[in-house]
Amino acid sequence: PQIQDGAWVIFLDESHQIPYDLQQDFLTIFNTESTDKISYGFGGQTYDFDFSRLSFIAATTDSQKLVGPLRDRFTVVDFSEYKKEELCQILSGAAKVNDIPITFDDNLLEEVVYTCRGNPRSCVKMAKDIGRYCDSYGATHFDVGSWEDLKDVLGVKPMGLTNDELQVLRILKERGPCTLQAISSITTQTRSFIQQSVEPHLLKMNLLK
Repeated sequence: PQIQDGAWVIFLDESHQIPYDLQQDFLTIFNTESTDKISYGFGGQTYDFDFSRLSFIAATTDSQKLVGPLRDRFTVVDFSEYKKEELCQILSGAAKVNDIPITFDDNLLEEVVYTCRGNPRSCVKMAKDIGRYCDSYGATHFDVGSWEDLKDVLGVKPMGLTNDELQVLRILKERGPCTLQAISSITTQTRSFIQQSVEPHLLKMNLLK
């Protein structure tokens, strides 16, 4: 967006997906230690960058995929996890029927948020599912019975666990401690999938050692 006359901010979302070659180009473009103005040639054209009027913001959940020298060009701002109260506000603010806010039974909102795994995007998605559910019944209040019904329809598990996570927990319950290779063989999932997609939430919820 243009923040003032002649000044711009360029936002790079999911910046860990930037191709390696482009990251190398950025190393030169973002080298502003001695000057705010840099000209860079690419594809037979010259591009002028005036960093007194231009800012880049990069957002990522996996900064390690950015090359180290490029990370050093940025000022790193780390954000803490969303608090339960903030996630409740996100979900309740997005839960509507025809722009009419949906109300919840006492303490139910926190229970719903607990299944969203601390993810604000999941809270918004759940709010939309609740909105569609309430709309189908012509209601603007969501109660415990409705939540039990919707959980069954959506296949929502306790703590927001996935079927893959539950499968690993069942294996450990039935067989006791297992190696990663053993779990991979039993589930037919790759070791990397288990490490990257199954282990993190189980560790976070203290369900796995």
